[in-house]
Amino acid sequence: MAFQLGVFIGAIIGAVIFGWALSAIFDRLIVGKLIRDRYVAIYISLLVAFGFIALLGLIPVNQRAQAMAERPWIAYALGFAVAGFIRIKRHNRRLRKIESIPS
Repeated sequence: MAFQLGVFIGAIIGAVIFGWALSAIFDRLIVGKLIRDRYVAIYISLLVAFGFIALLGLIPVNQRAQAMAERPWIAYALGFAVAGFIRIKRHNRRLRKIESIPS
């Protein structure tokens, strides 16, 4: 089933916002305490957040079960990729700022 462009773009924007927020929460509460490498922790928290989104996709909407193939998974994946890119760029800027401070 072909998606309308508006639905696709809306899914990307929603996935960026929700993916960024959810992965930051998972990172701070769970993953960041278990893994010391920040890059790996960010990627794993994004993976856990995407898995959470996939589980939410199993919940019926409007009293009818929607097939998994009807979900815009590529849009979700693109949104999560953008969220991961933004989180990594922010982490790199934070590292550069710390390294540029003279001690």
